[in-house]
Amino acid sequence: MEGANNKIFKHNYEFYSKFFEYINVQEIYLDIHIPTKRGYEKIDLLLVTKKRIYMIVYKDFNGDISGSQEHVNWTQISNENKIYEFVNPLKEVEAKRTALGEYLELEHSRLLRIYKNSFGVKTITWST
Repeated sequence: MEGANNKIFKHNYEFYSKFFEYINVQEIYLDIHIPTKRGYEKIDLLLVTKKRIYMIVYKDFNGDISGSQEHVNWTQISNENKIYEFVNPLKEVEAKRTALGEYLELEHSRLLRIYKNSFGVKTITWST
């Protein structure tokens, strides 16, 4: 696998290789740019299986993160006690999902969010 996000796989190879095998990945796309009316949305990883498309957005944060689904921005206090503000990743993923759905002309889609952090893997599934 080549691409700018190859570091994702180097640091998380065991996790991703098991996940790819589990969902029976047919095709893998890295660093996809989906055209939108305002430019493009970048998707870190797109996995295609016979039944589904999985979109994975990779975030590498450390320290304390605070925010909620409703907030426009979230706050990070890094391990070095520096404070950063960044776009709400839930809203960011929703924008990417919408752009991908429009690009592929999908009426309705499900999204499996996968969060991997130093505490392990958490998954949340929902449909809209």
